[in-house]
Amino acid sequence: MILKKLELKNYRNYKNACLNFNSGLNILIGNNAQGKTNILESIYVLSLSKSFLTNNDKNLIKIGADSAKIKGIFDIQNTTKQFSVLLNHLDKKVYINDKEVKKISDYVLNIKIISFGPSDLKIIKDSPSGRRKFLNIALSQLDCKYFNTLSKFNSILRNRNEYLKKIKKDNGKYDIAYIEVLNNKYVDLCIEIFIKRKTFVDNINNIIFKKYGEITGDYNLSLKYDSIFNNVEGTEYKQFLLNKLSDNFDKEIYYGNSIYGVHRDDFSFYLNDINLGLYGSQGQQRVAILALKLAELDIFTKYLNDTPILLLDDLFSELDILKKNNILKKISPDIQTIITTTDLNKIDDDLISKSNIYVINDGEVDDKNGK
Repeated sequence: MILKKLELKNYRNYKNACLNFNSGLNILIGNNAQGKTNILESIYVLSLSKSFLTNNDKNLIKIGADSAKIKGIFDIQNTTKQFSVLLNHLDKKVYINDKEVKKISDYVLNIKIISFGPSDLKIIKDSPSGRRKFLNIALSQLDCKYFNTLSKFNSILRNRNEYLKKIKKDNGKYDIAYIEVLNNKYVDLCIEIFIKRKTFVDNINNIIFKKYGEITGDYNLSLKYDSIFNNVEGTEYKQFLLNKLSDNFDKEIYYGNSIYGVHRDDFSFYLNDINLGLYGSQGQQRVAILALKLAELDIFTKYLNDTPILLLDDLFSELDILKKNNILKKISPDIQTIITTTDLNKIDDDLISKSNIYVINDGEVDDKNGK
């Protein structure tokens, strides 16, 4: 999968911009706050219809403009396709080959992308919801069935929570048959999501220790997955959770909320049995995220029929030059990689000679320099 051409109109600090990328390494160079990250963000939005920096699409529109447009021309398995995202202050529309796609799920599953930047530190530092979000995005790109299962689960979860609130409002009165049907669907979806997440984490653990070790020399990084189904035999998943729901039904009615389920799942990073989220340095945390994303890259490459696009945004700032260049050299030349930097001198000359280079200055792109 290759992004051949990117066009921006009234996006962030760009009035108009056009970049033609090569299939290997592409380098965006410029001082801080010039718009390098905005380009990576626009590619992410073009791929997943959401930003990794903001939840408000209005923030993506250039100040003073009524709308913004991102357009990309991709080579996907030797077929050229055009994807577009049009944003205004009221809504968002997505297009494939100039034809509007009504269902976001039919759009986002086409482009496979892995991004890696300072904001990803929240995967370690912030709440479990951020870690679940990482799993959901990765698995949705790997498996469209997961995306649909997750959508069904979120719908059932909303219905169940609403019904719990209704029971409380009605002084404990409820339809036994309805709650049994609801619980069975809820549990089945929980099990399906858990199995896919657990399998993905297991696959990550088969790789992440090596990725971390290649950077630091310490080969003891792992993920520990925390779920309601921990220490439960697979054949007992359903009855276990059904019993849990039954035993705590009064408590759930009191809170008007589903207390047990995969919407409470979490995972942690451990280095030599030390929880990096609690006790790791910022440098260790950044490298752990890097190892996670490189492991994810290997999994995508193995299980997809095409390679993903890799975005790297200034995440090597705490690594020495040797480690940084070793990492770049280990990334397959078949993986289109787009990185940002403030200093070309930190990048190996041989890598530079094989790269497209774009100088970013206050929302302007110049691809005639540095080659």
